[in-house]
Amino acid sequence: MESTAAQVKVNFTTTHEDLQLPENKRQLLVPSDIKRYGLSRILNSESMLNTSAPVPLDFLVNGTFLRTTLEEYLQTEGLSSETTITLQYVRSLLPPTYEASFQHDDWVASVDVLSATSAAGRWSGEDLIQGQDRILSASYDGLVRIWDGSGSALATSAAARGGGHAKMLTSAKFLSSTQIASAGLDQKIVVWKYTEAADRLSGELKPTLELHGHKQKINSLAAHGPSKRLLTASNDGTVGFWLASKKAVDADAEDIPATHTAKRARVASSVTVPQKGAARASSPRTANARGGRRAAFPPRRKRTVGLIRPRPDHTLRTLEPERRRASSRR
Repeated sequence: MESTAAQVKVNFTTTHEDLQLPENKRQLLVPSDIKRYGLSRILNSESMLNTSAPVPLDFLVNGTFLRTTLEEYLQTEGLSSETTITLQYVRSLLPPTYEASFQHDDWVASVDVLSATSAAGRWSGEDLIQGQDRILSASYDGLVRIWDGSGSALATSAAARGGGHAKMLTSAKFLSSTQIASAGLDQKIVVWKYTEAADRLSGELKPTLELHGHKQKINSLAAHGPSKRLLTASNDGTVGFWLASKKAVDADAEDIPATHTAKRARVASSVTVPQKGAARASSPRTANARGGRRAAFPPRRKRTVGLIRPRPDHTLRTLEPERRRASSRR
């Protein structure tokens, strides 16, 4: 006599309004040895969603995609077979398809996107045209580039003599559709104004501001467009908090790298832009004496708080720039 698989009670939920099940169909007994594909077939049946065409579905259990049978999931979690499993179903994401390559002369350190759904796009408050997204890249060759979706470079930043960077870049971010910030090994942040031709086939990056204060390489740069604020994490062990505006405080002379050596003189900029300092900077002890790898603004927070994950001790620290102190450590 053939044995039948045990059954498990599941509760189906979704956030897709067009894929909602009737209330009386959301709980179901299914075989315990079923996997994602079988669950997707059940939901696509005529007695369930009854869609005009099959909709490939993935399933989340407590925020994690289900990649095993339900029985294996219960065993892994140490749960009874009588447990009701809540499955959140979502549309499966198709594998990405190749569209274009964006060739650089050296390694690419950072990318950012300007689109209708990106943070910078929302900050810009403009009706960005679908299909005319812009991609920002920062490279080890010290240059910032703006690309269109087909892989054509619309604008390339100037090198050191034109007001750009003298060394490799580590990060670049959109503050808006017309303002960009970049940072790297030369310890400074450059704020750029980006303008695009009427035909949208070319553009120009013009340096408008330099921000000085770090003593070593800047590892990470985060931007908050509405407030024009920037956050950086550096190898010097500090977190910098900056205002990307000419209203920012002037930079201390000692924070601006000297240009008296022959090598620095050769790369000295022929373009003069305002040089500003940090609005706030954490002490090395508050951040980490050996440097921070990442800095970020938390989303949807009313207070201005920065996050830094120091490199050596594997911790995540929450900093309050206004109070110049660490508020928590994780």
